[in-house]
Amino acid sequence: MPDEGILDKVKETGVNEAMRSYQPERGTTIVRTKEQAQYAISILKKYQDRIHAWDTETIGINPKIDTPVGHGKVLCAQCFIGPDVDFGNGPRLFIDNYADASDII
Repeated sequence: MPDEGILDKVKETGVNEAMRSYQPERGTTIVRTKEQAQYAISILKKYQDRIHAWDTETIGINPKIDTPVGHGKVLCAQCFIGPDVDFGNGPRLFIDNYADASDII
């Protein structure tokens, strides 16, 4: 379930301002800038020998017909390598690719 506070903030100020000021609880690192993405890549490269669990959310495709590869737009991606990996705020990586964070991916 999403944090109720973030949903209220989106309704009040819009998604860009709400996400800029959102600080998740310890455990999840949110990437919204090129600099943050470059840092996350440096961590990912340290663990090239480990399995990476990835998930993405997309829009603009029909999942019954299309695959996300080459279709639609990726809204966000999440990665988990293990509980010992720290992307800055913990082991869960969330890459925002929506609104003013568009084209990070």
